[in-house]
Amino acid sequence: MASLSSGQKNEWSSLKNEEVLIDTCIVLENSGNSLKQNPDKTFVLKLTQERIKELAKSSNDEDVILLDYFLGSFNQRLWFNLMVDFPYEDEKAKKIRIEVLDQLIKIVGNVFKDLSNGLGEKDKAKKAKILYDGYKTLANSYENTIRTLESLFEGKGI
Repeated sequence: MASLSSGQKNEWSSLKNEEVLIDTCIVLENSGNSLKQNPDKTFVLKLTQERIKELAKSSNDEDVILLDYFLGSFNQRLWFNLMVDFPYEDEKAKKIRIEVLDQLIKIVGNVFKDLSNGLGEKDKAKKAKILYDGYKTLANSYENTIRTLESLFEGKGI
């Protein structure tokens, strides 16, 4: 069996990374659309994270690896701090919480679409700005949601 030359290995690795990058963009685009249309289907966030994790494992593309790390941390914060059921809430409080969280999920959907476009950007400076802005928007939106919920439910045991 013939072995690959280092040039062939680099070419294969480059093609594999390109394939992973395209798949990552497709996952983000589809997930973004789904979250914007159905913000109550938050399981899409977890499925997206799992798919990105699998793609990152098969790539050495730094942007995909960073996306995997960021989404893992972001989802963990969402699920442990926001996406919990508070059985002692009255119906009005539950409705407000759901409305606030739906707004956040729609923002996440928009950012996923932006990240998809950013990952596909060929200009490195533009790509870096788009990705940075996307991560910053996700982090700021999460923090704003926490503050909004805290101010809405301050003193109500939530």
